[in-house]
Amino acid sequence: MPEPARVAAVIAVAAPITFALRALPFTIASRLREARVAQVVGRLLPAGLMTILLVYLLCPPSHTVPADWIAQLAATAVTVALQTWRRSTLLSIAAGTTVFLLLH
Repeated sequence: MPEPARVAAVIAVAAPITFALRALPFTIASRLREARVAQVVGRLLPAGLMTILLVYLLCPPSHTVPADWIAQLAATAVTVALQTWRRSTLLSIAAGTTVFLLLH
């Protein structure tokens, strides 16, 4: 078992580093909101994530089982419909994943 002084020393070093690393994003957040690159990435990221998930879903190694296609197409349709209707990426991905898991 480590000595109490050694444990205290590790905590004394780790605590400020952990705090600083967690506080850093909040200190630069205002500058990031104004940055043009961050605005573009924020606008394009949801569509990019959806595209990556779609390619991953529809391009598995084999499509031998028709039930897999039905689950994939149903999940894709639900995801696209919800994204078009509600414009909520989290809701669309969660609902599409749920449909796929229930049908698969």
